[in-house]
Amino acid sequence: MDWSAVLASLGLAVLLLAGLGLTLVGLPGNWLVMGLVLIYGYWEGFQHFHAKLLLLLFGLALAGEVAEFTAGAIGARKAKASRAATAAALAGAFAGGIAGTVLLPVVGSLFGAMAGAYGASYLVEYGRTKDALQAGRVARQVMLGQLTGTLLKLAVGVAMVILAIANLPW
Repeated sequence: MDWSAVLASLGLAVLLLAGLGLTLVGLPGNWLVMGLVLIYGYWEGFQHFHAKLLLLLFGLALAGEVAEFTAGAIGARKAKASRAATAAALAGAFAGGIAGTVLLPVVGSLFGAMAGAYGASYLVEYGRTKDALQAGRVARQVMLGQLTGTLLKLAVGVAMVILAIANLPW
């Protein structure tokens, strides 16, 4: 047994899990997972991370991005949100995810992202329409779209990490 390969595999597994954490707070964690797998594959001569697996992981990362964007857009469109409210929701989800992580790691990320998306889209929509009911509807739908998108992207990230870890030399 080659202990350096085992240690490298353990180190990669930890970094892959960190990538999932980044995805949870709205950062491109799935792309970090993809990059780490490429680097590790290059380091070990692509013996375990072969072309088919790399293409599959790339396709999954791309699908996660599309799912996240589409779910958020559907939520915003459903409530007839303005573009400004939709953009504010993205920024609010990002800021809230980071703040939530600081306050309560892992679970706080998701709650912070939801609260940030809701609050930011509500403020922008209310500022635009002066209609609290419309702003509340927009904020609720945008938040649910963001949440759905984040969870879909996280599910894709979990699949990517499982595939990567399953192909490591243990």
